[in-house]
Amino acid sequence: MRQIRNTILLLASMLPFALELPYAFAAIRNSPPERHNLYFLLASAVLAIAAMPKLIRKPPQDNPPSWSSFLLPLPPLLLISYGFIRHIHFAVIIGGILLPFTFTLCLYGWHRALHAAPAFGMLLLFCPNIGMMLATIIPVDSILIKVIIALAIVALAVLLHIMVTHMPKPGDCLFWVLVLAISAAYFSTEASVTFNPPLTPVFSPLQSSHFIGINDTVSDADRQFFGNSRIERFIFSDKSNKNFISVLTASEIDNIHQVHPVAFCLRASGYRILSERHAAFRDEGETAGITLREIIAMQNGEKHLFWQWFSTPEHSTASFLLFRCAYSQQDKWTVYQMTTPISDSPEQSRFLLQQCALEFLRQISQNGRLQK
Repeated sequence: MRQIRNTILLLASMLPFALELPYAFAAIRNSPPERHNLYFLLASAVLAIAAMPKLIRKPPQDNPPSWSSFLLPLPPLLLISYGFIRHIHFAVIIGGILLPFTFTLCLYGWHRALHAAPAFGMLLLFCPNIGMMLATIIPVDSILIKVIIALAIVALAVLLHIMVTHMPKPGDCLFWVLVLAISAAYFSTEASVTFNPPLTPVFSPLQSSHFIGINDTVSDADRQFFGNSRIERFIFSDKSNKNFISVLTASEIDNIHQVHPVAFCLRASGYRILSERHAAFRDEGETAGITLREIIAMQNGEKHLFWQWFSTPEHSTASFLLFRCAYSQQDKWTVYQMTTPISDSPEQSRFLLQQCALEFLRQISQNGRLQK
């Protein structure tokens, strides 16, 4: 009877992930950077089958789990709930993978869950956008990162099959799991996931004291990425005609799921990311500045500097994660992207282009300076 109850609970915990499979398969069909994800799903199935004998031979834990063990599924449940409420597929899928794993911990103990861990770990690599997010932390191609992690997971699976590891009870580890999660969140977001003053330049006048612009054509690729949102494109040049800045804005966002970080769009378009960081700027004497997402990318031997940020009339951010979590149609979010060519000397060109682009933003923004 207990085994039947545990099986029903495990199957029920897999339901959120199953509901997101159509979205995951749509990403595989429509997005070139995600088309390799099917291989990680198949690898996860192979690891699960390979671990099955160990799982079947080991009986459920003799002692009932402590009450603290049942707190472990709480974070995945909160993540799933938040994802459903905010329509964030990524959060639902990650939570949907972690939920059955935490139920395995609670219902069967560490030994059985440990043998299942490689399959769940490989399944995380199946999640759309996970490679892009890893690439923002580690400056390596997203597919290469996932392949390296997959090989490490396979090595872990082999190691678990040839040795027995004694692990503490789940309840005893809960405190340290929370400490690690909070520490990781702090170090990964402390510098970048913050709101800044609004930065909402108006480009339609097409001129400022040193820059003159023209309207540019909205491409099919723009429509593919931003759907039926209100898209505008401009090309500006300084009076010397030596520095050109391309501008794209997307407002009145039609479908939030079609808005992506600029790095994701660039990789899908065939660019190779050379560097990616948050660039903070502040006017002399000002207490508040702005932060932009800065990317240097190359395609067909040509390098470009990209800036992206997201803004409402009240605040702006360079963090796609913060924008996605805070997004509400009533807040009137706008996506901004600026692009300018870069020469063969990246550091010197980046400095000159930063100064040029920053001066452009100061002139094109209200009052001729960065908004406070």
